[in-house]
Amino acid sequence: MNEERKQGAANDHLANERTYLAWVRTSIGIMAFGFVVVKFSLFVKQISILLGNEAIIHPKEYSSFMGIVLVLVGTITAILSYIRYKSRNV
Repeated sequence: MNEERKQGAANDHLANERTYLAWVRTSIGIMAFGFVVVKFSLFVKQISILLGNEAIIHPKEYSSFMGIVLVLVGTITAILSYIRYKSRNV
């Protein structure tokens, strides 16, 4: 009976750890996408400067803002996943 209890606790711990790692991968992906959005907005801004005033491209600051928001959301996701992992790992 005691051996079965240990087996169940180990399985629960490993499942909790897999869930935590999945959330960490997701948060890293969200942050990476945020960096890509910010870099793309900088690229668009440089292209418009290179083409001069007659450029059709009118860069907005929305993409930079959204990129920063995505990085923050990824960071918050990582923090919340760690809190959830520690609360279930007692």
